[in-house]
Amino acid sequence: KVIGLGAVAGIVAALVELGLDRFPAFHAGGIAGAAAASFIQVAPVEELCKLAVVLLFVWKNPNFNEENDGIVYLGASAIGFALLENIAYVVDAGIGTGILRAFTAIPLHVFTAVVLGLFVGRARFESRSETRTALIAAGLAIAWLIHGAYDTLVMSGSALALLLLPLVGGL
Repeated sequence: KVIGLGAVAGIVAALVELGLDRFPAFHAGGIAGAAAASFIQVAPVEELCKLAVVLLFVWKNPNFNEENDGIVYLGASAIGFALLENIAYVVDAGIGTGILRAFTAIPLHVFTAVVLGLFVGRARFESRSETRTALIAAGLAIAWLIHGAYDTLVMSGSALALLLLPLVGGL
């Protein structure tokens, strides 16, 4: 169910990103434009959508009964999200793009979700609401930064894109 909801979250993210696409800063070109689009338009929207699946549909589920479940459920959300996103890219740009994304973008979505899921799992069992919020915010910030860095490299249209392999490998 969470994988399916992650795919639905991918549709929501695409619609939000499309709405944000009208802002000129996201089309500035170069590394500055790529960073603006990455860190403001894409990464926060996608990470929040993957997180929303767990917070809205899984958080109170009795099966979310240990810290590691945060990793499992966020990972499942990311798999659904990345699956749908990759299908859209294949339809738009062809199978070669899909194969490349299978080694870069799909692992990135899962890895950022695992990082965020670690924090969400810890937050789920924290008694203080302030600490829960801080843990989720910290995990989201880390996932956002990693995702933003990845997207900036991809969108840069330069040799910087070669840094994707060590970034994904390091994750």
